[in-house]
Amino acid sequence: LVVHKIDPSSIKLLGNKVQAKLLFANDPKVKPLLLELGFFLSEVDGKCGIVRTYITEQEPLHPRFRLTPGDVVRKEDELLPDKVSVSEGSGSTEISSSSGSCKVTLRHSPFEVEFAMDGQVLQKLNSRRFFNFERYRPKGSHEHAGLVDATDLDSNNLFEENFGGHMDSKPRGPAAVGIDVAFEAAVDVFGLAEHAVGLGLGANVLSEPYRFFNLDVFEYALDVPMALYGAIPLVTAIHHLKSGDAIASGKKYFTWHPSHFAQPDKLLSALEASKRKLVTIIDPHIKKDNGYDVYNKMKNHDFFTKTKDKQLYDGWCWPGTSSYPDFCNPEARRLWTTFFKMDYYPHNRPDLYTWNDMNEPSVFNGPEVTMPRDNLHKCSENDYKVEHRDVHNVYGFYHHMATVEGQLVRAPNVRPFVLTRSFFAGSHKHGAIWTGDNMAKWEHLAISVPMLVSLCLCGTSFVGADVPGFFFDPEPELFRRWHQLGIWYPFYRGHAHLETKRREPWMLGEEITQNVREQVTVRYQMLPTWYTLFAEWALSGKPILRPLWYEDAKDPEAFRHQNTHFLLGSDVLVRAITKPREEALDVYLPSGSWFDFWDAEAKPLAGGRSYSIKADPAHVPVYVRAGAILPKKMRRRRSSLTMASDPYTIMVYGNQAGGHVYMDDGQSHDFQQGHFVYDKLSFDGQVLASEPSQRLHVVGSAKGVGGATSKGSTAVERLVFVGLPSSPASAYLEGTDAKFEVTSSRMQSGAWVATVKKPHCQLGAPWKLRLTF
Repeated sequence: LVVHKIDPSSIKLLGNKVQAKLLFANDPKVKPLLLELGFFLSEVDGKCGIVRTYITEQEPLHPRFRLTPGDVVRKEDELLPDKVSVSEGSGSTEISSSSGSCKVTLRHSPFEVEFAMDGQVLQKLNSRRFFNFERYRPKGSHEHAGLVDATDLDSNNLFEENFGGHMDSKPRGPAAVGIDVAFEAAVDVFGLAEHAVGLGLGANVLSEPYRFFNLDVFEYALDVPMALYGAIPLVTAIHHLKSGDAIASGKKYFTWHPSHFAQPDKLLSALEASKRKLVTIIDPHIKKDNGYDVYNKMKNHDFFTKTKDKQLYDGWCWPGTSSYPDFCNPEARRLWTTFFKMDYYPHNRPDLYTWNDMNEPSVFNGPEVTMPRDNLHKCSENDYKVEHRDVHNVYGFYHHMATVEGQLVRAPNVRPFVLTRSFFAGSHKHGAIWTGDNMAKWEHLAISVPMLVSLCLCGTSFVGADVPGFFFDPEPELFRRWHQLGIWYPFYRGHAHLETKRREPWMLGEEITQNVREQVTVRYQMLPTWYTLFAEWALSGKPILRPLWYEDAKDPEAFRHQNTHFLLGSDVLVRAITKPREEALDVYLPSGSWFDFWDAEAKPLAGGRSYSIKADPAHVPVYVRAGAILPKKMRRRRSSLTMASDPYTIMVYGNQAGGHVYMDDGQSHDFQQGHFVYDKLSFDGQVLASEPSQRLHVVGSAKGVGGATSKGSTAVERLVFVGLPSSPASAYLEGTDAKFEVTSSRMQSGAWVATVKKPHCQLGAPWKLRLTF
């Protein structure tokens, strides 16, 4: 049965866009849908393959809500257009990229879209004929003459729906849109964050679809497709190609509790002296109190969300009765930014940072613990006529955006930090995200790995999970193992429910205190590597955490370990310990040779196979790929800012190696003008060379940090070579008379670890250090 078909006479080519009309085959009186395909080239490599597909109604009863261009995805005029060509076939239209490598086939009847690259079909839309587009309609409208959409199969609850004791009115009628997407010859598909499931979406074999509806979920279940706090509707498919290739007073945000924080300036000054930062919580629900200036300003400007009857909406959250700003409205967001100004927020500092919680939004007395779907927003319209159901999943996104913009209004050249629980595609531009209210249970530790890797694959790498679980009290072994894993999260923090027991490490005894201290020290020592990976993610899009198969998708064994193993960058492999009292661990190492991160003198292991490894009580297994170069800072400090002037240690793994190191002033936006160091380091078995002024995709070539960072912070105090076939006698800088002693130790394999101390090297400058044997 054909439901949708393309009108061939309507197909138009407009530069890099192709437009057509979609007809309803079973009722010609129903106005057609409009289809538009936009074709673009990758800015990274100039290749074809970016296709934006847009379907909407012709002459709708109510216009469909569309996000403001640039808010979530980039504006089309910022992309590189790919001027395509069109050729007509029998019952189909073929659209070819300018290079000819990418082709899209529009099949006319039934409607289907087929995407191919280099002659291989990768993806199909509507190949199973599940496309459904329900149009808004008035009550009492005529039935369709034939099958047009899903309401012709089930006409119940079209204008209102009851669930969980709540009634959801739908005054505009049904509005569901859906389509089937087939990934041809794909190993599996990954993404659709956030769900508490395994990394491979197909391998999870769930009976229900993955749901996207941001919610405040209390003690969330695992291995189910239920909605959580955020939604990123992005999927990555792996194809095998044929070619083989709460501080506020009374929960009033922007205020300080008079007894809990009676002297904010003293607190902030003490933190500043120790080079630490403070993060205060600012949630979206605003206490309904006529004596509260934030509430009054929002109300007087008519910036609160309204009910379906256009009355002020009240919901119940932490402050009690609360109103919810319409963050979809750009003017409301602009007012929100003024609350961060130095002369408004009491005791403010340019680096007083923010945590946005409960922003799904959470409404304790609302349907599914959120606000009614028929609530109204103004957004960019001239009146309150956008239903909440259309903007629900971007409510937290806009709250997060407005808070970041507020910090930038306060201090334009100080980098914001805003942590959010709710998110959408594009939230990565604004700040950190965590996986919400998990539990202090082993299975929640285990699920954190695929959850975080999935988020990274969805473009959102500044992510973490609450360590060692938000709800309940962790047993000592779980506490220890979760911190050992947590130091390898991009965002690492401890967080607990108010009613749990105190869980500072020293509350669990000296042994655990010492172990956590050592693990946190490793986290700090690795900050130069972390910072380089963050820069490569932020400025060129490379995910920080990567699945085990990321560097070699042709390795089938890597897929079998994707829920317990992950890569930090391309060269550091971490294996989580996910069960209590595990004594022997199955560790899979991909191809190559791998060094033990914890013991440089241990025998390297050959990749492409699994090993049974004895579990060490002090840490999780971590390995470094031969050929890697990792920058570190080894001096123990109490905060990252106290490390700013510390010199670097460069770890070189293997007889041939390469890597990068990035640095900037760590606080301003000067890096956007090229004021950063990005050096390429390479080792050929004898010479370690530094090539500065490397290019990062978005901001161009490095120009150095200028005067923003002291010279001492670019100094290298130690070079460590792991896995040399013989012991060096000495080392010297080429072009100078400077010679340096080398100390060496023998590895279990018979190879050598050699250390050159104080080699007089500066990052950001060219140099070559030669080992003599």
